[in-house]
Amino acid sequence: MPAWETLSQEEKEQWDTKMAVYAAMIDRMDQNIGRLRQTLRELGQDQNTVLMFLSDNGGSNESIKGPGFRPEILEANNKPASDPTSFTAYEFAGASVSNSPFRLFKHWEYEGGTATPFIAYGPGIVQPGRTVAQPGHLVDLMATCLELAGVSYPKSFKNNPITPTEGISLVPVLKGNSWSGHEALFFEHEGNRAVRQGKWKLVSDFPDNKWQLYDTQVDRSELKDLSAQNPQKVQEMTALYDKWAARVGVIPFGQLAKGKGE
Repeated sequence: MPAWETLSQEEKEQWDTKMAVYAAMIDRMDQNIGRLRQTLRELGQDQNTVLMFLSDNGGSNESIKGPGFRPEILEANNKPASDPTSFTAYEFAGASVSNSPFRLFKHWEYEGGTATPFIAYGPGIVQPGRTVAQPGHLVDLMATCLELAGVSYPKSFKNNPITPTEGISLVPVLKGNSWSGHEALFFEHEGNRAVRQGKWKLVSDFPDNKWQLYDTQVDRSELKDLSAQNPQKVQEMTALYDKWAARVGVIPFGQLAKGKGE
């Protein structure tokens, strides 16, 4: 994004509006989370509830333009922000601000696309005032909720077997205890791939598909590719990804696009 002082007055007003909309969304969420907590207190359930707050991906750099959007979305994008039926996005520059210092955004499997905040609150359960750097995953939320509720994940429904959940309960983390975590975490979205194992992260973007290796302990922004210096680690983590992709049925994105006639 160019320096603020180099923007025209019209451009400054456009960005002022976009960021005002973003701030308003945060304000609405904050106030309604407060209303939820107040209602729990009124119901006498505030000491018996764990609140978990997170985002499913990093900031989005998408713009509301072009033929890929429905006509009503394009129309809403042209309305002023004061119109409650308006719709907008803060595009590449706004996503860069939100994701800084991480690399890229939603859609890619770099940290800018996958690293998100996770906040938990629960009296008597969640140890307050702690920050944990150990990575978890969305799949862990089901296992966490089941343990908190004291129930098991069902094995079948109407005599049809249910695929077992793969998450690991985060309850030990919430209580401040040690947590073994995952041997590895895997990601794939539209041909973009990643494996996270300990401090190492193997990642590639489509259509290049070349694996890059990063040490997330010292290079969380993924700026220094260490794949050439660590070919054995790349080979090991590639094998892990291939095994996972085959097990869960990942379709190579090139084949998927061809199948759609694209």
